[in-house]
Amino acid sequence: MFNKITPEQAGVSSAKILKALKRLEERGHAFHGIMMLKGEDAFLEAYWEPFKVDEPHRLYSVTKSYTAIAIGVLVDQGKVNLDDTFMSYFPEYDSDKVGENLKKQTIRNMLTMQTALAPSYWFGAKPEDRLMHYVTTRSPREPGGYFDYDSEGTFALGCLVEKISGMPLLDFMRKYFLDEIGCSHSSKMLKCPGGHSWGDSALIASLRDLARFTKFVADKGEYNGKQLVSRKFMTEAVSNLSCPELFDNRSNHYGYGYYIWVPRDDSFSFFGMGHQFAIAIPEKELIFVCNSDNQNGEPNICGNRLFEAVYDIFDEIDGPIAEDPAAYKELTEYLNTRKLRAAFNVADDSMAEKITGKTFVCKENPMGWEKFKIDIDKKGGKITYTNAQGEKEIRFGMAENVFQQFPQTGYSDEMGTKPGKDGHTYRCAASAGWHAGNQLGIFVQIIDDYFGRLSMNFIFNNENTCSLNFKKGAEDFLNEYNGTAVAYAE
Repeated sequence: MFNKITPEQAGVSSAKILKALKRLEERGHAFHGIMMLKGEDAFLEAYWEPFKVDEPHRLYSVTKSYTAIAIGVLVDQGKVNLDDTFMSYFPEYDSDKVGENLKKQTIRNMLTMQTALAPSYWFGAKPEDRLMHYVTTRSPREPGGYFDYDSEGTFALGCLVEKISGMPLLDFMRKYFLDEIGCSHSSKMLKCPGGHSWGDSALIASLRDLARFTKFVADKGEYNGKQLVSRKFMTEAVSNLSCPELFDNRSNHYGYGYYIWVPRDDSFSFFGMGHQFAIAIPEKELIFVCNSDNQNGEPNICGNRLFEAVYDIFDEIDGPIAEDPAAYKELTEYLNTRKLRAAFNVADDSMAEKITGKTFVCKENPMGWEKFKIDIDKKGGKITYTNAQGEKEIRFGMAENVFQQFPQTGYSDEMGTKPGKDGHTYRCAASAGWHAGNQLGIFVQIIDDYFGRLSMNFIFNNENTCSLNFKKGAEDFLNEYNGTAVAYAE
């Protein structure tokens, strides 16, 4: 798999792909990796430095699509019936705290996001047992008939796989289909409080492994002549079984199967936060997969643009076209120079000389910042600051990323919502740029098992007064870096 061919051999011009990618990046899409396949041949594969081929990447809600197929294996084995209630498999969790509506909820209701429960934010609750938190969350709504994105329901089905199989969710998937289709063993899955796998959001796998899995689903569970998951289940999984609201802001998602989106009748899609995407048109043997992080800004708009660009390319394909060596060379050179997105430096930097090295003392603020100092020149610099954890430092380049460990400790590691081991930090990239002459933006990207983006804006009204405006894009961390403050030079 992944024999390299030119876009023209697949049936699309290199020039058109280059134009589409440039336009997406110009409009803010922050790619980490991208692949396009025709059958088993890759006519595009690229990674944005520092990401590399075969490097595992957090897939977020793409994980749900994997969990659906794991349920399909249990159905084939006769160990699960889709019309059984979920609670019938967990009598030990049953109590008067479990709502009557959830007791009626079936496995099929959960696979199609037609559950009894409205979405709940378990990060804030920080339960000791996430499954207990799920089953004891009450709702006035009966299951069935109404689509509402219930991520915790997917997690609960992952728990079901683990209970019936006696294996961690990823090990189960490896045994019954991932190993068989050639997926690597570099993947891992984070866990949740209570010890269950984080089966709705925390599979970490390479882009090539995602492409393998997408093709397996497109081939209706068949690999090398072996039917690993029944064709019946796989056909249902990519069918339009549950309709999101007409004006659902996830956009481009026309319908829903078993934890798989159905954007159009001829295709299906996996979708994860930050824009981890897979799009497949099985009849044309076309697959697109990518990793990104677009948690800040306008993520839904970025998603719309990406879908439109991919379908625009794929709809054109109808057999090989004439080679275009010059356009292919230009596309290749462009892809070979891709780097992780960095801050823009677009304005006069005369304020830098006036504020560099000065200590600014912060008024009381929700972020707990006490003071900071920025040392900066035309190439980059560092910000040194004091918050509740003590003195911290972030280094940055001007419109260039500096890679380092983000200084805040206490964030989750292998288990969600639980602090990692002492001193555990996330890998990050930091860049900066001047805007409007007096505004310095420092852009931090967390690029670890957890992904996040942080925009730190310092607006200098003059050389002695600064307003801070920080905005985070991350699920359950960077909370100490979200808010506003005012500071004055000592």
